[in-house]
Amino acid sequence: MIDKNKINRKRIINSLKLVVSLILLTYFIVSIIAPEWPTIIDSFKDINYFYLLIVIFITFPLILVSCLKWQILLKSKNLNISLSRLTGLYLVGYFFNNIIPIGFLGGDFIRIYETAKQTKNTPDSFAAVFMERIMGIIALIMFAIFSIFLKFQLFLKNPTVLLIIICIITALIIFIWMIFNPKILNFIKNIIKINLFKKIFTKLDEWTTAINKYKYEKRALFYSFIYSIIYNLLAILNVYFSFLTFNYKPNFLDVFIIVPIILLIVLSAPITSAGLGLFENAIVYLFSLVGVLSSISALVALLLRAKVILLGLIGGIIYFFIRSDKEKNFINKNKK
Repeated sequence: MIDKNKINRKRIINSLKLVVSLILLTYFIVSIIAPEWPTIIDSFKDINYFYLLIVIFITFPLILVSCLKWQILLKSKNLNISLSRLTGLYLVGYFFNNIIPIGFLGGDFIRIYETAKQTKNTPDSFAAVFMERIMGIIALIMFAIFSIFLKFQLFLKNPTVLLIIICIITALIIFIWMIFNPKILNFIKNIIKINLFKKIFTKLDEWTTAINKYKYEKRALFYSFIYSIIYNLLAILNVYFSFLTFNYKPNFLDVFIIVPIILLIVLSAPITSAGLGLFENAIVYLFSLVGVLSSISALVALLLRAKVILLGLIGGIIYFFIRSDKEKNFINKNKK
């Protein structure tokens, strides 16, 4: 039985995130979109439809790579689910994360719930989704560190950005280190006896248990890491082609460096709803450091956000059919 207090608490937190998102989005519109409106309109008139199609179609390999990573982690635990089914559930996750973000159920919860229902194995279903996320974070950290070294002078000129990135990377490394090493986590738990941290430690214990399920699944971990690298490379190309859509050719190295940093910031700052507002402002600010006009970056941000919303709507349609099938099966069972 689901704790009603937990549901209400989750809804309050998600509502606060939505408020923060709306504030950041308002700032984005008032400070960036409105002053650049004439330039933005002119850029829309001059869209390169060839690159727009590439931006649309690159979505398919992005989702495919994510689902292949998820599938290989499930298969390592003898949980066999078709790629088409996982793809559908992945899109349903987009729906719950991006279209109805103030609800109690998140995209990952839905993916776990649906796979657990099909496989009758909740612990391993949870572990697969969690490990998929962790491998993605590890790959993203690697890209971010590589980015800093590639253009260290750029980050030295912007010490605040450098400090934020270093703090995020350090926090994530400590987090991953703790959940991969139960002894370290237990040591910290013995030192910190504050009640406030009890729930955090309980959650970390759950994650540590999930991680340990893959302790000896080295092949699955290796391939999921490779898929995570491919995903990040595709994400970089996604942004690069988005710039080309508006007839602006950025330095590819700049895109290669900045995109992982943006993804890392959005991932590590769960203060907004699905990164709404934070993602858009991060794109404009970070690309301004390499001389990209805010009007161009804003257009790219809007295009990428539109793609996410579209995927969420597709996920909503898929979820409608999933629910319809469940209701039909329920009615048929009752008739029998």
